[in-house]
Amino acid sequence: MIHSIPVVAGGTTTVSDSAHPIELKLSSSSHSVSGTVQPADVGATIRALQTFSSGETMEVQSVNADPSDGSYSMTLPVDPPSLGDYADGTLPITLVPDASIAGIYDLEASAEGYLAQTAPGVNISGGDVLNQDFTLPAAP
Repeated sequence: MIHSIPVVAGGTTTVSDSAHPIELKLSSSSHSVSGTVQPADVGATIRALQTFSSGETMEVQSVNADPSDGSYSMTLPVDPPSLGDYADGTLPITLVPDASIAGIYDLEASAEGYLAQTAPGVNISGGDVLNQDFTLPAAP
């Protein structure tokens, strides 16, 4: 993730070029997290979020639960995510891995008309996580 990128309507912001390419490291390992969301037929979305030690949060992946039984599954990287700072726009942008959050995700389940639920600090570093279930209460 690169933060502090200025966005101007109708403008272009350069974050890399042929002389300063961003080199992304492909994650070498991944594990799955799965479970169910109840009620099953509400069209729930499950988001996997990571919060860097500096405070920035990024959504890594989102999936929709199966409306027939509420099941979901997602495969997520175990390796540390990287963060770069656009700052003054000087290239190249250096991406720095944040090992403190490698394989650790906050999972959030939400659906229209229901209160979102979060499972904080789900750690997939040691293997697949099964039965990360959510029950969404109706919104008042």
